[in-house]
Amino acid sequence: MILKLKNTIFAFSLVALLAGCGKFDLVPAGNVSVEGGISVNSDIAWSRLKTGKYEIWTLDGTRLQQMYFAGGLEEGRPIFHGLPSGSDEKIPRYFKNMNPIELKELFEASLVRTKAEKVKVTSFKPATFGAVPGYDLKFSYSLKEGLEMLGIGVLAIKDEEFYMALYVGSKLYHFDRNVANARKILRSISFAKSKSGWSLF
Repeated sequence: MILKLKNTIFAFSLVALLAGCGKFDLVPAGNVSVEGGISVNSDIAWSRLKTGKYEIWTLDGTRLQQMYFAGGLEEGRPIFHGLPSGSDEKIPRYFKNMNPIELKELFEASLVRTKAEKVKVTSFKPATFGAVPGYDLKFSYSLKEGLEMLGIGVLAIKDEEFYMALYVGSKLYHFDRNVANARKILRSISFAKSKSGWSLF
């Protein structure tokens, strides 16, 4: 069922930014092209909202769970859509020469800027995205009203551009409910010219 979530998108504010940007469409099960020249495979259908080089997928509403994709972001761009892309020096931005520590700090600082609270990155370790070196991460945060969220994801830099895929869900129920499918999606991610996906999860 296609979700029209215009009035329910808020919280994990990497999505709040999308309110009013349009309707969600249906992503059928199977192989799906995602922004940035990557593809994924899902066992189930999702609802999707695309905006530029960012995509949000959800099953029950973005407040409860979602997958977030950022593909092919150029240097100087914020990694979450909705954060200002102008000259505001306080907004964390991606730069092509960032080392692993700086990438971890970029993720944490960016998530904080979305107004997520009690942000913790509990794991950040090497992974591969096809033939591209990247990083596997696990994290948690709380929404303003106190709802605790858990997340997993992976990020990588390819040809000086930034790529990221995340899955988040409520700690109480929604994370565990869909994490198996989310892990399959993350494992399946590949670039158009790559035959293999993530090496971890």
